[in-house]
Amino acid sequence: VLSNNCFLMFSCEPFSPGAKVKNGDVAVTEGEDATMSCRITETDEIISQVTWQKRTRGNSVREDFLVIVAPQDVHHVNGLGERVRFIGDIAAQNGSIRVSNVSLRDEGNYTCIITVFPSGSFQTEIKLSVRGIMCCIVSP
Repeated sequence: VLSNNCFLMFSCEPFSPGAKVKNGDVAVTEGEDATMSCRITETDEIISQVTWQKRTRGNSVREDFLVIVAPQDVHHVNGLGERVRFIGDIAAQNGSIRVSNVSLRDEGNYTCIITVFPSGSFQTEIKLSVRGIMCCIVSP
């Protein structure tokens, strides 16, 4: 008997095959703020959690740095701390964030994972490019 229910250690097809997580790559200059958009569309399911992960220049392993549990319970983990703010709205299917005072070390790939009930997780990757500030010294 086939079932649409998912349990630990089993994988299954999502209930919402048309659900999509929308995003866009971001480019900023060092010191600016970077807004990374992450929205789920084409589903009426309820978001239960949004997880953000990063893989940056100094770390090739993808690691969680922000977890938002519905309705708006924000947990900072592994690093960015108060420089990252959740600016989305779970009820509006929006898991977007803003990273303030971006440095060259922040450049890399960021993954937004939106978990909805009952379908499961949908994810997208956002590339953050950071332009360095050039400085010139003119001597007489």
